[in-house]
Amino acid sequence: MLRVLKPAECRGVLTMNLQYLSHFPLAVLMFTLCCSQSSTPRREVGSSLSSSQYLADTLLPSGRLPSLDAAGPGVKSFSSSEFSYAHDVGKELNAIRLVPNNAGNGRGIVAFHNTRGLTLGFQKMLLNFVALGYTVIAPDLFGLVPGNKQEQARAMKNYRTTSNADHLARTDSLLNKFINELERKEIALLGFGLGGEHAMKMLPLAEVDQSSGLERFSALVDFYGDPYAIKEYPKAIAISIIGYFSASDEALQIDDVLTIARDLKKQNTKIDFKVQAGVKSGFMEPYLELAYDPDSAQKVYLEVAKFLDAVFEPATTSRDPTD
Repeated sequence: MLRVLKPAECRGVLTMNLQYLSHFPLAVLMFTLCCSQSSTPRREVGSSLSSSQYLADTLLPSGRLPSLDAAGPGVKSFSSSEFSYAHDVGKELNAIRLVPNNAGNGRGIVAFHNTRGLTLGFQKMLLNFVALGYTVIAPDLFGLVPGNKQEQARAMKNYRTTSNADHLARTDSLLNKFINELERKEIALLGFGLGGEHAMKMLPLAEVDQSSGLERFSALVDFYGDPYAIKEYPKAIAISIIGYFSASDEALQIDDVLTIARDLKKQNTKIDFKVQAGVKSGFMEPYLELAYDPDSAQKVYLEVAKFLDAVFEPATTSRDPTD
């Protein structure tokens, strides 16, 4: 069940600027962002509502965020919106946009959701990156938020039967639109589970666009998504990559995952895959109650924030961002 939160409810959402993370545990932040319950029946698949209308029904509304320190800039509030970025066989492809108000860093993150779709819980989790000053967009890879196993199976089938060439074309359209909105023209891709696998498949788009001369994205963060696509990538990889995996993930061969990273490092790729012991796949996502691990999530979140800083601020950071 999903409902749109009222603006008053969003005022209780706690986000923070990176400089204050050590004072406020991420566990509290994540719990606050994802504790909303629903009372409004969700739209069933097959109803007359368009994809765009459906996204509006499940869009996290704009809201103010509490000031953490009068002396610090911080992100005081964020704005949310939905937009269409391409047409595919007569159907609009849609995404949501979360923008920090007055304190952005001019950079962007494209976030790809997991098998549950573009849920409110996923959108709330992305506020962690909005709080750092990033404008975050997240495309709807499914066209719906699966409400049961049958819908999820249908969504996955549609996703899997779409060719990689089509996925690349759609993401290319999204990146071209997004990069023109950003002041600094710098983007990182970020994905969870299926979304991490999807991000890995987008590597060809990291190359400099010949018409604009811009690098479409320069960093990639994979949270427990299958990285096999980068093993098959035929060219040298110029971007920085970091990945986090669960040692107990039965869907992946962890030894093979680490081998991929070792082999790519030998080719001078800036890549680091880290395996977390004692956690389940999904440990970063508070709405996955059986998997979420707040202590590990806080540690990894801080590492990712530093990783992105190192990628985007090389002049002030001499170390390899994957170290």
